Amino acid sequence: MTNIHNLLNHILNDNSGYVHYTFSNTDGKTWLMPQNDMKTAMNLYQPSGIKGKLMKRFFPYFHRIKPLRTKLGIAQNRYELQNSLKDLLSQIFHSDNFQFSVFCGTPSNHQKITVQISKGSNILGYCKISDRENIKQLFSREEKILNTLKAKNINQIPECLYCGSLTDNIDLFVQSTVKTNHSKVLHKWNSQHWAFLANLKQQTEQILPFEQTDYFRDIDKLRQNQSYLSIPDRNMIDSAIDKVMDYYGGKLVTFCAYHADFTPWNMFLEQNQLFVFDFEYAQLTYPPYLDWFHFFTQCCIFEERLNANEIYNAYLIQKRKETEYLKNSDFYYLCYLLNILSLYLEREKGLYNNHDVKKSLSIWLKLIYFLI
Repeated sequence: MTNIHNLLNHILNDNSGYVHYTFSNTDGKTWLMPQNDMKTAMNLYQPSGIKGKLMKRFFPYFHRIKPLRTKLGIAQNRYELQNSLKDLLSQIFHSDNFQFSVFCGTPSNHQKITVQISKGSNILGYCKISDRENIKQLFSREEKILNTLKAKNINQIPECLYCGSLTDNIDLFVQSTVKTNHSKVLHKWNSQHWAFLANLKQQTEQILPFEQTDYFRDIDKLRQNQSYLSIPDRNMIDSAIDKVMDYYGGKLVTFCAYHADFTPWNMFLEQNQLFVFDFEYAQLTYPPYLDWFHFFTQCCIFEERLNANEIYNAYLIQKRKETEYLKNSDFYYLCYLLNILSLYLEREKGLYNNHDVKKSLSIWLKLIYFLI
């Protein structure tokens, strides 16, 4: 795994530049926020818990109170971007003397640094940074996905402004944004989410043999990675995959693009339009509307802190409300759960160093048990 602190040392100069505050949460996630224009900088901070939400709202107003910072475990230092990175971002965004905030990523095999670039109250864009080959490949994939979606008239998404090298070892993915200090993060599903997904389906759907789809490929990866599961869980997954193969196998299917991380933290509402970003895990040929199940399940886990039984009971209520778009919802929930399980088994390779990953895997497996 990348040593994020070593990577930070390659992109930041400390003890020079502007004052930044450094803070972490209990999950091992770390942020650096500039003292200047902090309200704008804190747009990078997307907490799911109540304490984090309170900090995001109030810390920009009380950050100069040293006893408060001490109580919250917040350190203070001066940072500036290394010249090569600063010059490149200045060229991309046609701006000098910008502020930057840093998110050091979620501890995992795909941990990376994300930098928000802002000037005054204006957010200019975002820059993802990594020195790992597998994450560099994700950058290239995201660029291709965004270009493909743009060509199909999906407009409420970022534009890739740069995807390439900073140094021999470090790559960047730089994207635009229309986010402002007035943008809203929607934590409850509504008609705007459905409108985005319905348009995504309409603009990207295609008919092809099931065995040629991204979804089939990922189900095949799940079969290959079952050794990371217990024997009872393997047997259960075999039964679940058999259900999917009985339904789709050997047939022509009408599939479409799938975001694959469609959560409140990867979208915002601006001028009554829903904008969605972070397409690094997106696929082009998946069953429609699986993103609803991801949004629902992740919010239940990380915002409502529900266990598997509680999530399943909440799902039984929700599926009776979402009948316009969700047909045969139990089957498609199963399809989604096999997808998310496949992604994490492939990504983590049985090394679950993150408590959230362990917790989520346990919940997903139990939900699969309820559905088969």
